[in-house]
Amino acid sequence: MTGIQFSDEALSAFQTTVRQQLDLVEDTIIAKLKGDLALEPAFGKFPQAVQAAEKYKTNFGSAWTDVQGLRNALKAIDEACTQTLKNYGKTEEDNTAK
Repeated sequence: MTGIQFSDEALSAFQTTVRQQLDLVEDTIIAKLKGDLALEPAFGKFPQAVQAAEKYKTNFGSAWTDVQGLRNALKAIDEACTQTLKNYGKTEEDNTAK
């Protein structure tokens, strides 16, 4: 059979990259959002400062939602890779066992 061949080594390497990115998101980005960036700066009481504080809250909420979405997507990709690798091994055994 010609064409594209499945490579479990390539998928494993891709999964390693996904897991590294997931670690980065969880250990660095989420940690930063829960740490320093979770504390709203003291903007003051001037009208522009109140607007800046509201904008900070809105942007922080959007960033948090986006990062959680990224984290969930990376976890789903990791799980799909694990399942694919598991099923591929079984399929190969089924196809070669006669």
